Amino acid sequence: MNQKAHIIFDGSCALCNRAVLFVAKRDIKDIFLLVSSQSQLGKTFLKKYQIEGLEKSTVILISTKGHIHSKSQAVIYILKAISKTSILGSLLYVIPNFIRDICYDVVAKNRSWFVSKKSCEIPSSTLLKKIILK
Repeated sequence: MNQKAHIIFDGSCALCNRAVLFVAKRDIKDIFLLVSSQSQLGKTFLKKYQIEGLEKSTVILISTKGHIHSKSQAVIYILKAISKTSILGSLLYVIPNFIRDICYDVVAKNRSWFVSKKSCEIPSSTLLKKIILK
């Protein structure tokens, strides 16, 4: 079995859930496993990598080599890995990290503004294999 990078996300956040579905649909290389921070596996990763508390304000990426990326750095890594959005990830990389993270923090703090629907899309069984919620 191939080792996968893990994306830890806030499973109770509608914007995060939309982002997870966006990634799952475009992860044609099947390199990510998407893990809710509220799941048992998510809690295990948070404890193992000593990053408990960080999951409440950001997406966390644990690479296949065990490197931790968060905020805009995680987003860029994810976008570059997803074939159709790799250009977007490369373009974002030219913006200095501190500016990207300020923008990320503004979106994270106001994430309820970015989701207009009161309900979430139900993923297909294929997509559910990539997402761990419990």
